[in-house]
Amino acid sequence: MPEEIIEGIYTVASGKRFLSEEADLLLKKGNKTMIELTRRERELLKLISEGHTSIEIADKMCLGFETIRSYRKNLHLKLGAHNTAELTKMAIDMKLIG
Repeated sequence: MPEEIIEGIYTVASGKRFLSEEADLLLKKGNKTMIELTRRERELLKLISEGHTSIEIADKMCLGFETIRSYRKNLHLKLGAHNTAELTKMAIDMKLIG
């Protein structure tokens, strides 16, 4: 995503290390006891669990469809879910959404 590329450039330029969100997720994937979601991820997960489509979610969150698609993919990776039903069930079971 363009925002992530820009963030990476600034981070590396300031002498720090940078991992893309997807690389970070893959490294953390094996440890399901320490799942941390951002505010945006929780918001997305709530909307998914309410049955909203990606297009509806993009509109509600004022984001592009491709951004929502990327966030959804990251949530699936982070939680190890294979589909939306499993993602929703895991989110409820892990008390990630109310």
